[in-house]
Amino acid sequence: MSSWNYHFHILLLLLFLLLGINNATSEPEEYKTYIVHMDHSHKPSSFLTYESWHRNTLRSLSNPVDEEMLLYSYNHAMHGFSARLTPSQVSEIKKSSAPIATHDERFGKLFTTHSPNFLD
Repeated sequence: MSSWNYHFHILLLLLFLLLGINNATSEPEEYKTYIVHMDHSHKPSSFLTYESWHRNTLRSLSNPVDEEMLLYSYNHAMHGFSARLTPSQVSEIKKSSAPIATHDERFGKLFTTHSPNFLD
């Protein structure tokens, strides 16, 4: 009976190890397009442009974003940027004091069918 008990414990140990390894190898996060609205008063004076500040913000993430991930840097009507990010990168950006809001990409609905009439 003791050898059965020994084999049962070994089997349980292997099962827990396999479950732990399976949970540790989770699927990679999906990239989505986000618009990050930044408080321009938080831009350090060491950055000459808002775009350089935005690029530095993306490079400072624990899982840095490639240069191509910055899609656009806004600096007229609002201050911020659009970039391809994962949800964990967005939550990391939100932890700093500069972001005002983050919005994921959404497509609007057409509210009129008369637009061509206005364009004539």
